[in-house]
Amino acid sequence: MSAAAFHLGGGRREEAERWTAAADAAARRVARGPGRTASLALLRACAGSAGAAAMGADAARAAALMSPGRWHALATLLQGIARHLQGDRAAGRALLERAARPQPGAVPLVLAAAHAQLALMDADGGDWDAADAHARAARATLPEPSDGDGPAVPLAVLVHTASAVVSAHRGEAADGRRAAASGSALLGDGGGLPPWLAVAAHVWIARAELRLSNAPAARALLARAARLLAGVPDAPVLGEWLHVGWERTDAFAAGATGERPALTNAELRVLRFLPSHLTFREIGDRLHVSANTVKTQALSAYRKLDVGSRSEAVARGRAVGLLDG
Repeated sequence: MSAAAFHLGGGRREEAERWTAAADAAARRVARGPGRTASLALLRACAGSAGAAAMGADAARAAALMSPGRWHALATLLQGIARHLQGDRAAGRALLERAARPQPGAVPLVLAAAHAQLALMDADGGDWDAADAHARAARATLPEPSDGDGPAVPLAVLVHTASAVVSAHRGEAADGRRAAASGSALLGDGGGLPPWLAVAAHVWIARAELRLSNAPAARALLARAARLLAGVPDAPVLGEWLHVGWERTDAFAAGATGERPALTNAELRVLRFLPSHLTFREIGDRLHVSANTVKTQALSAYRKLDVGSRSEAVARGRAVGLLDG
């Protein structure tokens, strides 16, 4: 069981499953007891290889056999994720909020992951203020890699994913790109992660990349997510997320910038202000740059969006997913 947990934390799901099977076989030869039964169920839930329903059932079984504490919170987290991805958002939220509640002996990484999943849930529902609050809590709680209880790869991927999505939405392009890069580096091709997490991370990092006007990266991530989705056929929310991702990416490619140079951080920041009634001078005051700088960046964004005016830039930005509304 220790070997299985070690490989799960390193993002090596197949190795973890091999050691879990060995532990299960060994447990059959001795008095298994509720503790071992709970631990094996929790290991299977962490791997998540049998789909969302099985992950939730294993996590619920583990929680029922465990006393409240650090690993009980992990079981609660996995139950919440399973219920959410199966479409029961209310039950999923209740479990995730319980997992995100600090308590004695809480594992910071579990708290961070619970906040990250809540951030994705809120982003999906369009409540960006709540998504931002949860993403910030997730980042603040995520342990540093050098900590003794440093981040396990799968749950750290979830935190970086939520951070990328929210930062990109808020126009914090540099932070969004950093978080997307961190998440993608840990994500790899997704093969070593629980299937549900591999799909969710690919889809939401793609959404962040699209928001940052990096359509080629978004398309590559969505294509990989589509291949991985077969591993979780009983999670309709993942299918919905993927469908929305493709719709936005197709609109982006059809509308503008699909094969054009990506907008820079400065151009994206200016673009976010264009739907307002602020003048270029007032936008410059907000961004601490001159009105001439804002005008130059706005005109550069117009060229990349293939438009000729502020109103056209706003309309095109909304059409291709760079602006809301």
